[in-house]
Amino acid sequence: MQTGTGPQIQSRPTLPSFDSKIIMAKESGSPTVPIEEPPKSWAVAIAETLRVLYENLALLLTGYQHQFNPPPPTFSEEHVGTLTGKVFVVTGGSSGIGKELASALYSLGGKVYVLARNQEKTEGVFGEIRSAHPTPQAGAELKFVAIELSDLRSVRAAADAFTAAEQRLDVLFLNAGVAHHAGQTRTAQGLEWHVGVNTVAAFALQEALEPVLARTAAAAKAAGAVRVVWAASVLVDWFAPVNGVRLDMLARPERYPKVATNYALSKTANWFLAAASARRRGGRNGVVYVAGNPGSYRTDVWRSAPGYVKDTFWWLLREQQRSHVTYLWMGFSDEVTMQDAVAGRYAICDGRWHPNPRPSVVQGMKPVEEGGTGYADVFYDQCVGAVKEHVRISPLREKTETLRGLRQRKQAEQAACD
Repeated sequence: MQTGTGPQIQSRPTLPSFDSKIIMAKESGSPTVPIEEPPKSWAVAIAETLRVLYENLALLLTGYQHQFNPPPPTFSEEHVGTLTGKVFVVTGGSSGIGKELASALYSLGGKVYVLARNQEKTEGVFGEIRSAHPTPQAGAELKFVAIELSDLRSVRAAADAFTAAEQRLDVLFLNAGVAHHAGQTRTAQGLEWHVGVNTVAAFALQEALEPVLARTAAAAKAAGAVRVVWAASVLVDWFAPVNGVRLDMLARPERYPKVATNYALSKTANWFLAAASARRRGGRNGVVYVAGNPGSYRTDVWRSAPGYVKDTFWWLLREQQRSHVTYLWMGFSDEVTMQDAVAGRYAICDGRWHPNPRPSVVQGMKPVEEGGTGYADVFYDQCVGAVKEHVRISPLREKTETLRGLRQRKQAEQAACD
């Protein structure tokens, strides 16, 4: 079967023949690395499509009101309390939900680093935030750090700039992202644009900042206070495939030309990376990793969407004011615990747990030893390989991750052959 060449990615192994449910590629002297899925017969493809439609019908009858007409939020700034002395990073904080979140954190006394592309635009937003909160709580600061999420070298530079300035990080909000972006198809490292920007770059930033997050968690008075918050989307429910992600998303971007599908894949992958991070490290480093759908709002994320997409959904969207309350809940609520994160629970607007996530996506999120298909763990390992050149990982941490990954890949391979 022709596999195509695709972009050259660092340390990418050669492709094997299709001989199991999860295809393993092998390099001399290296562990097996799953990078492919088997070809599907038309019958299997139809069955999976019908399953997705069935699960969406169930959600339509029981859960979509949580997206466009959710119950009133039960958690807001008054429940957070003072943030004086605490430090936060918000990616994409110069517009939309990120701007509202940065404004709220600043008003409560937080030192907020906004990671964005355009300094002039961001400084203008800072002026608006300061005008809206002329007397914030003590310690409030707004700082700009330049970042270009389509290039992992820029992500590394942004992380270095932050760690050079700060010794602590209380919550990392991975908010930035692109949607329906048809103009660009590849990142600087050759990844599909949505997956590269929304997912792999965010993962690289998380990994680069993990040491300072872990140090802050070790010194924190309250367990579970240090967190990484990942942004997902309602499209996880609508358009994610069976098992949630495709195992060839990174190695074979040419197979995914549909921007709406790629956006959904990237947001599902964000959930999977948060869940896998929590399982692998949360209990060890004390950091809570959680993902959730903040809701659908009229923000700049729609700027690249075609007119027919905007016209179809615009009337359903809410104004961006108060759009940040889901992030506040994920970042500060006592209802979000380490146990929830390790279990891979998924938040929805306006600050609550998803009552019925799609079963076929949940099975991809769960590891093999818990009855899942292990897709989240496989994709996590792929992302480690994709960012390793740009993120410095300590030898001990790398050894721990490698041993855990080897065990999980062996389990996934055995399950695929059963």
